[in-house]
Amino acid sequence: MDPQIVAKQTEQYIQTVLKSDKGILNDLRAFAEENCVPIISLEVKKLLEVILLQSPRARILEIGTAIGYSSIFFAKTMTSQVHIDTIEVDSDMVVTARANIKAADLDSAINVICGDALEVLPCLTEQYDMVFVDGPKAKYIEMLPDCMRLLKNGGMLVTDNILYRGFVATPDSRIPQQRRSLVRNLREYIRFLCSSEELVTSIIPIGDGLSISIKR
Repeated sequence: MDPQIVAKQTEQYIQTVLKSDKGILNDLRAFAEENCVPIISLEVKKLLEVILLQSPRARILEIGTAIGYSSIFFAKTMTSQVHIDTIEVDSDMVVTARANIKAADLDSAINVICGDALEVLPCLTEQYDMVFVDGPKAKYIEMLPDCMRLLKNGGMLVTDNILYRGFVATPDSRIPQQRRSLVRNLREYIRFLCSSEELVTSIIPIGDGLSISIKR
């Protein structure tokens, strides 16, 4: 059985006391659970909601669109005009995300880019107030230079699944062989976030682990 970073009893309690999603976000969470589509946990969503309400971000880059849940959540949370560019490699997911975004009447605010983030990111030139990394975990470290280049000074870099079921804190001998390379990449990514003079970083053990960094 995979390790878990938060005790199941604690996780279940938190989820019962937090307000659940409403409207299209509730529908998308139900769809994601039924179809095993990974989206941000309710705990992570609520933390980001608190942060974004206190410090709105007008231009957001997301890596890993899936069904469009996070992009729609970001757009609905902002009280002022927001533009979101979101990258998704799975063409079927792109179709689904665009349909969901249109149903939420947010297609003018959210631009879904179909492609591999490692190929798309070097082509982007805009500066972003927030970069949300939620794509393939093994590639986080490869995406990092472009994420840093595209992030404004004072911008926020948020990375989901940073603790990967607790494997990053597990001795190598207890990590399944097929996951060791991914874990090494995540550890390297975490080391950069925590040692870079350009970033102030906090790692929060909620969901599957979340890091929040501010670029100086």
